[in-house]
Amino acid sequence: MIPKLTLTSPRWRDLDGVAVEEVKVLLEEMASTTASDTNEAWSKTWSFVADGLIHQGTVSNGAYAALPHLVEAAAALPPGQSADFWVDMGLIVTAEDRPPVPADLEAGFIAALRLAERAAARSFLTPGTPATLCASLALSCVAFAGHHAAATLWQFFDSRESHVMLLCPGCGIDTEIPEFFVDPVRPPFEAPRLPDPAQVREGEHPWGEVAAVLHEEALGEGWEPFLRVARAVAVAGVPAQTPGQAVLSLVAGMVAAKGTPTWAGREWARKLTLLTGYFRCPDCEQTWTIVDGLVEDPDGARRQSHDVQVRTAADGPATPVGSVADPAGEATTRLRREGSALLAPTQPVKQRPGSGGRGALYSRPTAHHGAT
Repeated sequence: MIPKLTLTSPRWRDLDGVAVEEVKVLLEEMASTTASDTNEAWSKTWSFVADGLIHQGTVSNGAYAALPHLVEAAAALPPGQSADFWVDMGLIVTAEDRPPVPADLEAGFIAALRLAERAAARSFLTPGTPATLCASLALSCVAFAGHHAAATLWQFFDSRESHVMLLCPGCGIDTEIPEFFVDPVRPPFEAPRLPDPAQVREGEHPWGEVAAVLHEEALGEGWEPFLRVARAVAVAGVPAQTPGQAVLSLVAGMVAAKGTPTWAGREWARKLTLLTGYFRCPDCEQTWTIVDGLVEDPDGARRQSHDVQVRTAADGPATPVGSVADPAGEATTRLRREGSALLAPTQPVKQRPGSGGRGALYSRPTAHHGAT
């Protein structure tokens, strides 16, 4: 049991975005779900409730009262039925516009996050999650652990799309990299550094079970260093100080381990590892980690030296590494090297006026649990 605002408390009338009657109906539907049922009935009600808890990227303070009840109910469901719920909750807790947690609801909400982390990890470990949804579920697990890199969940990456949009932390200019998500087959750059072994999360967490399924051969030959980073992050419990690049290696490793079908999970995971690299802003010419360009106002964003492998506006669109062989037997690619740098195209895009940053509009990923 976690601390919760009682359903009979008059405090509900002071909260925005949710009516206690809606919470009661949803709890009843979730409680009546059996292992043989689908989540169709209660998920429709949850969709309605969620639209009140977060509207156009703005979280209501009623979410802090409702979620402890709903998390406890969702954690009791068969793990295979709750993946979409955990992704939606991950979006709520990583939304850019979130009010402070009211003091009287703080203990319950923090306890709900810890329970959500354990339950979402169980859902991840359950076979059958489509590869694209698996990435969102992995990022939601990271969100419940409290790491800022989970805000990339708001990018809604789709394996059918190839481009990526980045926001320069230095000058605030949007940059589009076309043909970003191509299957690199072999790593086009070095894996992130292993996290500091001294940085280990205290207390109980579910990440040891996740680490156990991250096998170094999952991505294919040459990708073992990325999986070693992924395992190290999981073993440490995803502490908040972990570099974002290492956390995204973990997310890619999780997709490779559990994404369905297996071939799609591994292909999408290799594409996701490209997010662990660097980009150079074509406007201010400063270099940043890609994860810092994916997250609005990232914690601890730092300019990088130019002696790193980066994406820039130098050449045409990237092509899959290893897809074509030259006469010397080497793979040819439009990802070209300059010294130790890996260059690929970016295009500057004017900052969208009035966009309010990422997360201006709340919508769910198109992939759903159980889809093929």
